[in-house]
Amino acid sequence: GILAYQTGWSSSGVGLSWSDRSGKHAGTINQSSVYDAFRISPDGKRIALSQLDSKSRNADIWLYEISRAMWTRFTFDPASERWPIWSPDGGTVAFASNRKERYDLYQRTASGAGIEELLFESGFNKYSSDWSRDGKYLVYNANDPKTKSDIWILPMKGGRKPFLFLQTAFNELGATFSPDGRWIA
Repeated sequence: GILAYQTGWSSSGVGLSWSDRSGKHAGTINQSSVYDAFRISPDGKRIALSQLDSKSRNADIWLYEISRAMWTRFTFDPASERWPIWSPDGGTVAFASNRKERYDLYQRTASGAGIEELLFESGFNKYSSDWSRDGKYLVYNANDPKTKSDIWILPMKGGRKPFLFLQTAFNELGATFSPDGRWIA
């Protein structure tokens, strides 16, 4: 067989298409751009994604309203913002931004009102991966030079003190909660 892949950001851009769980075509964005980490909102009406600005070479988060084919810029900081994750109720988007020379975790209301709130910062790059269906936890990856990419859990209430979920000598990536919240894949 043949394996095709791409490294890094493309400068030419692509459109986006998605399918439902049965494999039926569910939507398309024909606007060619350099997209990264796109997530459909819990109600299926919007998409949050990172989009590369070809001039600044930074990524910003944009929201796309599917029914109206309407774009709204969501982040405006000169740093890169990537890996958006919808809260279970669709009211908030968590993301990572490298405003302090490493990726830390932030959140903002999905309406775009107000400013971003810093959720958690540390000395390692962090990448949001999923939000538990009950809204209590955010799972993310942290890159430790000694153990590579590890999986951490950030409680979304109280003191927000993260705890380690999985750390080995290998890369653990892309953790997601099961729908009932009892498992992590």
